[in-house]
Amino acid sequence: MRDATLVVFGASGLVGAALCERLFFTGEWKFIPVLHTSGNAARLARLPIEDKIAFADLLDPDSLNPLLSDEVIVINCARGGDMEMQRGFASLLRAARKRRVRKFIHISSAAIFGDDPPPESVNPSCKSIGMLTDYGRVKRWQDEKVFELHNRGTPSYILCPGNITGPYSPWSAAFAQRLMADPFPLVEGGQSPCNLTFVDNLAEALLAAASAAGGAGERYFVNEPSPVSWRKYCEDLGALLDVSPAWAPLSREEVLNRMLTVRKGNGFSGHLRILASGEFRAALSMLPALAWLNNKALAAFQGLPVSWQRAVRRKLSSPPRIERQDPRPEAAEVWARLQVRRFYHSPETLELRLGWKPVISYEKGMELTAEWLRFIGLCKGSASKGESRE
Repeated sequence: MRDATLVVFGASGLVGAALCERLFFTGEWKFIPVLHTSGNAARLARLPIEDKIAFADLLDPDSLNPLLSDEVIVINCARGGDMEMQRGFASLLRAARKRRVRKFIHISSAAIFGDDPPPESVNPSCKSIGMLTDYGRVKRWQDEKVFELHNRGTPSYILCPGNITGPYSPWSAAFAQRLMADPFPLVEGGQSPCNLTFVDNLAEALLAAASAAGGAGERYFVNEPSPVSWRKYCEDLGALLDVSPAWAPLSREEVLNRMLTVRKGNGFSGHLRILASGEFRAALSMLPALAWLNNKALAAFQGLPVSWQRAVRRKLSSPPRIERQDPRPEAAEVWARLQVRRFYHSPETLELRLGWKPVISYEKGMELTAEWLRFIGLCKGSASKGESRE
């Protein structure tokens, strides 16, 4: 299969750049890094691969077709806004099918199972989901489209990483910054698995899918071979950065309740009450165009039967309910929400069916991540040393 050319979309991103570096230094595959623009290509610019790089716009099929053929394996690492993640992605799938590419390999996300995944999510083919974020909805939709592509004749693979760590990782940088800003929210003592995927191990999984003779039409978890708890990860990285984190203990119920409160908000009726209030309409009337609309709406309302007007006023007369703010904002932040995910996503199927093995151990990955964090100056003078509070 290595007579094929790997066409890497999203080559300037974290995963795409790590993969292209690997491909360059090993020389085992022909490859084409595909960029949208050169603006984010500083990492690739260090390599003498100018003659390999191609530029394409996922929204422009004419820019995709020349890159694709039956000699090509597509590796999709591309991200972007809603336009690129939906219309652009659909355009790429159409071009891949039309040009009869050998394989299509796509990076998904553990976000497809929601903020509170069900127990069945230990199976990568799980259909059930928890509370989905907007990003999770888009990634789940992408997975469905990739499965459709496979069913229509293009062998396709979906790799599902957790939190992607390592040098250049925005997640790792944000985590380290938060760890040094006391106190760090720790849910149920930090016992849940944090489902880490070191970026080089994800690149290895992409190559395993590219090399595999079978196993298409499936989703595969990419993770540490053994579970790593949030508490362990915090303490291990803290030790490497000379940081003793302080904790803000939280229960799982606290975080879930806070998540539901944030999602629910005031509801539709609350927004109607605000729109109907005299103060709100008076403020809008300061703008001539909106004053005209306000007067038209008022005239229409006054044209209703008196009994109807009274019923509407009674319905909207109660003030909008303002939820009391949680005095502990840690319950709503992303680092608390991630710890609500209770289940470990084992890469066993990836190992058994595609022959994947991690190329970087957990311990080595932690060392490389800490070295990079120190190199970019993230830890200089910013480590918060405090007593552990539980």
